[in-house]
Amino acid sequence: MKKLLLIVLAVLVTSSAYAVGTCNWVVSPSNVVFGIYSPFGSGTLSATSGLSFECTPPTTGTVTFTTGVNSATYFPRYMATGGNLIGYNLYENAANTVVLGDGTGGTATFSFTASPANRQFAGTIYASTPLGADVPPGTYTDTVTAILSWDAQSSSVTFTVTTVVQAECTVSTIAVAFGNYDPVAAHAASPLDGTGTVNVYCTPGTSVTVSLGDGLYFAGGMRRMAGPLTSFLDYQLYREPARSSIWSTTPNTVSGTSTSVLTPIGGGLVVYGRVPGGQDVRAGLHADTVQATVNY
Repeated sequence: MKKLLLIVLAVLVTSSAYAVGTCNWVVSPSNVVFGIYSPFGSGTLSATSGLSFECTPPTTGTVTFTTGVNSATYFPRYMATGGNLIGYNLYENAANTVVLGDGTGGTATFSFTASPANRQFAGTIYASTPLGADVPPGTYTDTVTAILSWDAQSSSVTFTVTTVVQAECTVSTIAVAFGNYDPVAAHAASPLDGTGTVNVYCTPGTSVTVSLGDGLYFAGGMRRMAGPLTSFLDYQLYREPARSSIWSTTPNTVSGTSTSVLTPIGGGLVVYGRVPGGQDVRAGLHADTVQATVNY
């Protein structure tokens, strides 16, 4: 009788141990790396992360995700550096329509049920970040925790989400339009003045110097506009309204620092042009092309 009782107890102990499932990460979620982020860009940057785990049956559970360390909500998550933020999110699907989270507020989780025929599970995390945030250069990072939960147990791992903003600038110009030059009367002794603009847009905090080339027809220390039948009209470009400081190459440059990708440095850098009076030139259109170079 004692022998029978021992056999029954052994069976009960074996059955109880089998009912307690275990889960283990096989591959923790890999870091999400967006690469180079452009504040001047449009559209989105995309990246993916993979994960896998295995569980002994019978086990059911979920994989949930935190908001990250820079946001109190899932809409959106943020990568950050020095108080500057770039929004992004993690998704269940490649269409980026279902946000991964803890199952609240419309977010999704990875759910699973382990069975003798299905013990291993794998998933893909889809990530995207919209380009065009007005942010300074730097490495932007977030840390997200993935929590594998089953049978009142859990195992947590963290992964990072990063992108890099580099110093970047774009430039556009408004031509120096002098208008009509009258060497016989109005400008026989007086110069003809005009202005143009160099608009330089850069990532915030980017310092630049802007130089102007000599143009296509430079000669005798003067820029020149070319007209009909090898006619040339001397002119010069300056850095200030008094037109005493020529704007050319180093060291005769103009400098500034960007405050926003949406605003040109200095509100637009004015080019002050002057055509000296009294030049004997042919009638007709005279023009030149000058290259503006931005160094940052």
